[in-house]
Amino acid sequence: MEASTSAWCGLPPAATPLNCGVLWFLHIPKTGGTTVRHYLQRGSHKSGWKFVGLLRHRLGYLNDTTHPAGWANATAVRAGGDAAEDAAAYVAAALNSRTWADIRREVEGSTKPRLVVEQHTGSLGLGDVLLHAPLAELACALKRKGCRLMLATALREPLAHAQSLAFYHGISRHRFDTFGASTANAQSRYVMGSALGRQSGDDETLRRATLSTLDYFEAVGCTEAANCGGIAALLRTLHATLGWDAAAAESVAAERDGSWRNPTNSSAKYEVDAAMLEGARRHTRVDDAVYRSFVRTGGAPCPPRPRARLRCGG
Repeated sequence: MEASTSAWCGLPPAATPLNCGVLWFLHIPKTGGTTVRHYLQRGSHKSGWKFVGLLRHRLGYLNDTTHPAGWANATAVRAGGDAAEDAAAYVAAALNSRTWADIRREVEGSTKPRLVVEQHTGSLGLGDVLLHAPLAELACALKRKGCRLMLATALREPLAHAQSLAFYHGISRHRFDTFGASTANAQSRYVMGSALGRQSGDDETLRRATLSTLDYFEAVGCTEAANCGGIAALLRTLHATLGWDAAAAESVAAERDGSWRNPTNSSAKYEVDAAMLEGARRHTRVDDAVYRSFVRTGGAPCPPRPRARLRCGG
């Protein structure tokens, strides 16, 4: 994307202050999300907001193609059990977990709730599960209090993301293409299912579902500084929205003290040749279409964000 002729349209031109409510950050792996989490954690503690992390460790999600994962300490999946029943059990367990209870308690028990949620690996899929039921209910509860739910995330240029993901997981050169196939369109699948290897239908179905889900996001940043101002631009948007210390967003984006980053060991990196890149292109076609949907060329105006709003029932 050439900066002189193109614009990134994932961030609002002017932030709408979030005086109370929930900032929900979907942390897609290897997009700079650890930097954003560090800023949100530190800012929450300094500004009197509550921070909640939704993730589940030791899941083995790269090999999981049969069911979504909950963030509860559930034992719902049975060997040889029915996948649909197990998926429903995971959803039920997650929505009855202590973490979800903490979120509901903050939203329902506070006159002016101020909550930041980071959704990461192992949580229920935002697009597949959370968006039109649990999150819609939270949004409606917040609206009744004069507050709102804000969704935010960051995307990465797909070829760069595919390489970073492979390097981070220690994938050797001879396994690069196989790994790319098993994690095809990882960012789009993560938006929908919060798991890199989960299947979500054919490519066109996945593309449409991902774009529809991202229409509810108020802020979609990108990792590359040359394309959109990088993670620093997303942090500036979040700062302006939350009204936190302006210097904090800049300092977090610039810090490299090693205490919070999630870097890839340099020894795991290698030169990716043209054939490997061509394979990566085949495996990231949906991600590329989604990423480029936020790019406007030739001076075309950016549409407003968010383009869709969650509806309250009744």
